[in-house]
Amino acid sequence: MPSPFPGMDPYLENPSLWPNLHLLLITAANAILKPLLRPRGYLVSLGERVWISEPGRPVYPDVAIIENPRAKARPTATAVLEIDEPVRVRVFDVEVREPYLEIIDAQGGRLVTGIEFLSPINKSSGTGRELYRRKQKETLSAGANLVEVDLLRRGRHTIAVPEHLLGDLPPWDYLVSIARATIRNEFEVYPIALASRLPRIRVPLKAGDEDVVLDLQAVMDRAYDDSPFEDRVDYHAKPYGRLSAKKTAWCDKLLTDKGLRNRNPPLS
Repeated sequence: MPSPFPGMDPYLENPSLWPNLHLLLITAANAILKPLLRPRGYLVSLGERVWISEPGRPVYPDVAIIENPRAKARPTATAVLEIDEPVRVRVFDVEVREPYLEIIDAQGGRLVTGIEFLSPINKSSGTGRELYRRKQKETLSAGANLVEVDLLRRGRHTIAVPEHLLGDLPPWDYLVSIARATIRNEFEVYPIALASRLPRIRVPLKAGDEDVVLDLQAVMDRAYDDSPFEDRVDYHAKPYGRLSAKKTAWCDKLLTDKGLRNRNPPLS
């Protein structure tokens, strides 16, 4: 069953669902690109950033054990000064793994194009954003192309195209940015509205080679089909993140028409 939304599903922006979606998007994009690129002398490789998350990160919460001092309190017959016991909290390091795709020249083994689907942790302050920005800079400095797909409405501006260049775009909720190695200081941008189908984008390869087309909607549909979201997402609830009244009404009508909302909900 596909997502009820024609493009990006705003319910999947929830950080509790995003890691699953992120991996499925990478896997789907890899499956779609491989048969297109292999006959042309390219390999599609899965890369991974790994780091230990900082304590208290809101995206990947740490696991804590709390020791309750009251459970150990013992009555005493002697009049002695009692010590107030603290609550003990133990924080465990959480290893974060973030995948991405690379298109490699099969003959020379050189990186040709990096493909990134941004995560919430890339768009918030901390190690995840720092590592992403470093990889972004390294990819561009190495003379490779960079494709960045941002399907998250919340968070800091992170993609390579400077934010001030986006002011004249049509209204958008999501964004795709493409930086070509052969054209310096120029970007191809796909602004995407919530109600729109995700675009078919041009993925650049080596100079002189024709671009390969990646259908992002096909990637999303395949990821959703392979996911547990049909059973996990509560479409009676509000979408994750803030939406305008107009977009909220559009979501309500869409979900009602799809049979996922009651037309006349019971009075509370």
